[in-house]
Amino acid sequence: MEIRVKTLGRKVKNYMREIKKILLNKKKPSFYAQKGKALLDANQKDEAINVFDKGLSFYPNSVLIHKEYAIHAMDEKNWKNAIHHWDFLYKSKKKKAPAEVYIQLSKALKFDKQEKKSISVLKSGLAKFPGNVKVTLELADLYRKQKDWKKAAELLIRLFEEEENKKLPVKAYMNLSDSYLKLHEFDRAEYVLRLGVEKNPQHKKLLNSYAHIAIQKKNWESAIQRLEYLSNLYEQKIPFSTLVKISMLKQITGNSEQAKNIFNEVLNNYQEEIGQDEEGYRKIILYDNGKSRIEFYKNLKRTNKVVLTFDSLNMVWKNPSFGFKLLLKQGVDVIALRKKKKKTYHQDLSQEEFVNVVNVLAESYKDKIAYGFSLGAYSALYYASNLNCRILALAPRLSIHPVYGKEGSIPKHEFKHNISNNYNEQISPIIVYDPKDRLDNTYVQNELIQKFPNAYLVKVPYGGHGMAPHLLRMGILKEFILSVIDEEIPKYDRKLKSKSPNYCRLLGRTCLRHNKIVWADYLSKRSIRLLPTDKYGIKFRVDVLKTLNQYDEAIALAKKSVKLVPKSLDVRIILIDLYIITEDLITAEKELKLAIKEFRKTPKLSKRINMINEAREEVVNTPLSIFVT
Repeated sequence: MEIRVKTLGRKVKNYMREIKKILLNKKKPSFYAQKGKALLDANQKDEAINVFDKGLSFYPNSVLIHKEYAIHAMDEKNWKNAIHHWDFLYKSKKKKAPAEVYIQLSKALKFDKQEKKSISVLKSGLAKFPGNVKVTLELADLYRKQKDWKKAAELLIRLFEEEENKKLPVKAYMNLSDSYLKLHEFDRAEYVLRLGVEKNPQHKKLLNSYAHIAIQKKNWESAIQRLEYLSNLYEQKIPFSTLVKISMLKQITGNSEQAKNIFNEVLNNYQEEIGQDEEGYRKIILYDNGKSRIEFYKNLKRTNKVVLTFDSLNMVWKNPSFGFKLLLKQGVDVIALRKKKKKTYHQDLSQEEFVNVVNVLAESYKDKIAYGFSLGAYSALYYASNLNCRILALAPRLSIHPVYGKEGSIPKHEFKHNISNNYNEQISPIIVYDPKDRLDNTYVQNELIQKFPNAYLVKVPYGGHGMAPHLLRMGILKEFILSVIDEEIPKYDRKLKSKSPNYCRLLGRTCLRHNKIVWADYLSKRSIRLLPTDKYGIKFRVDVLKTLNQYDEAIALAKKSVKLVPKSLDVRIILIDLYIITEDLITAEKELKLAIKEFRKTPKLSKRINMINEAREEVVNTPLSIFVT
């Protein structure tokens, strides 16, 4: 017992000795914070971490150590660790957290993809520090990141209300103006930038935005004035993009000689910059009514040609304009008529509006060419013929035209264009069309050659209305376009027609209608081999197989095609219809359920529900063959 007491006494003495030793080595919190920071400055990160950890073991509530630890974690992009230490400072009761803590904690949370918590922290910061500029800007940035432009604008405008006589950072003007722009409040946006320019008359980025908003509002003269003022601020080389924009604006307003001189200056003095430019062009939107848009693309090459392009039915302005990449390589400038939505027909744009927007600019070129396909070809003839352009129109058609349109499309849209084209014998538009296509042929014969008596017709039998894809498959679409740019008449090489699935399918359809089954069979096989994903080719091949009573092969083809183009409802319907025809109604219903799950219950699929029900009723009411004598 005595030995045990002695042993215990020694342990207590040793323990107290260790405690005393630790206490003697214990420094003030500032020591650990400053030493850790010094080690970080010397790039001794591991040693710094050890010092911070040791300091927090003594002083777990030290604001100084937590702050330095948090700053280091931010530098290392260790967001979890940064959140831990900033959160301590945020919740600290010993010292009121300054605004910077709210900002840094919100940043760490934002980078850690905890945006809701980040916003909550900044809201608390604003409640504690009303009108704080930095906190307001950070919170507005988060709203802008979420594309909540209204909240961002409402928040930022408070800075101008509360800090009316104080100098705000340029970011406040820029972000508030941009938020108004996103809300399409252009006058408010411009007013805010004007305030910023008055306070910061030498700030180049602010001035550039001020000029850009004038371009967006189509105030060309104001934009020129602002960009020229901006140019004078550069002591050395003016950014070439600024000069290009001035040149474009001068050209738009009819000062073509000045525009040419400025652009030549760019080409002569900025070869290195142009060579490194990734886009190779600059763009200005000339007109935008929310549905139709006219865009001007200035190629960064010397040219005296402009090509007016007109998008086809399914093209939209968020994607490149018709033939843009090819035209850019040819070194020509482009004026493009675009659409916001697919399957719209520019009924919102009159001929007069188009001419007023484009005429002065187009007249600054020695040569102007217009071209398009389908709706684009119709538009080229309808709009650009008034500018006396050279025109390449590939299979012109307006499906909603009350005289020359499609019966199913006409009632669905309001027709606002002139019922007929303007008569023009001064131009010779090149019209490429399929005389075998009833709609296109009627439009060309009854309308276009009456209004353009000197038109040059290029007939492409069995090219179909899909003329551009037909020529593309033949490998001559590019040649057609370039020949027109080079002021030549394109020639149709019929020897290449067999390369086009369009030709095989359309000629094959004619053979099928005339009961030439062998030829139809051959051409349907060739069409599907050339383009196995074409829904029209698949349908044609299935129709041939049905005529040959080869339903098993037709079903096998349809199943294979569904795998090739799983996003095509029409191909899925081909398969369902085959199962209905062959009275395999269980499988038909199974495929129908899969289609509804994929595409929802469209009118076409609803029709198949009725077809299956009717087929089932017919089968049930038909006597079984085993009972028929």
